[in-house]
Amino acid sequence: MYTVEDHAAAIMADVPYPARSSTPAPTNYAEMLAMAVWGENEAKLTADDTAPTLSTLAVPSAGTTVTGTLSEACTPASGTGGFTLGGTDATVASWAISGTTLTLTLTGTVYDGETVTLSYSRAGTTDDIEDGAGLFLQDFADAPVVNNSQEVQPSGGGTVVLLGAFGFGGGF
Repeated sequence: MYTVEDHAAAIMADVPYPARSSTPAPTNYAEMLAMAVWGENEAKLTADDTAPTLSTLAVPSAGTTVTGTLSEACTPASGTGGFTLGGTDATVASWAISGTTLTLTLTGTVYDGETVTLSYSRAGTTDDIEDGAGLFLQDFADAPVVNNSQEVQPSGGGTVVLLGAFGFGGGF
C-alpha cells in the first residue's frame, strides 16, 4: 500500500537538500513534504498573534458616516453595537466592514467644527470584530476622528417677530 509517507519520501528523493543551508534538515515526513511543496523558508509557517487595529478615522463631507481602516480583514460584515462617538450629538446606528474599510452609519449629523472622538468596547456578542485567527479588535477610548464634514449646524432657538400680517405696521 502506497502511503502519504511514501509519497513524501518519493518527492524528497527528487528534491536535493542544500548542504550550505542554515536551516536544519527536515526531521519528519510532514516537514519534508512542506519543504518540497513550498521550499525550505516558506515551510516555516507562523501563527497570527497580532490583534487587528483601527486607524485613519474620518468623517466625510456629508457628516453622516465615519470611516476607518482596519489593519486586516475582519468579521462580521456588519453590526450595531460597540462604537460610541464623543463631541457630537450624532450616534452610531450601525457599522459595516468591506475588505479593510470600516464604515459607521450615524443617526444624526456631525457638523463642521465639531471635535469628534470614537470609542469601542467589545460587548461579548456576535457584533465583536475579529480577524481570521479569532483575535478581537481591542477596546479603545476617545480616538481622534478627522472631521471633514461640510455640514453647517443650523442655528436654533431664535425668536421670529412678525411685523404685521398685512405689511409693515399694519393691523390684523
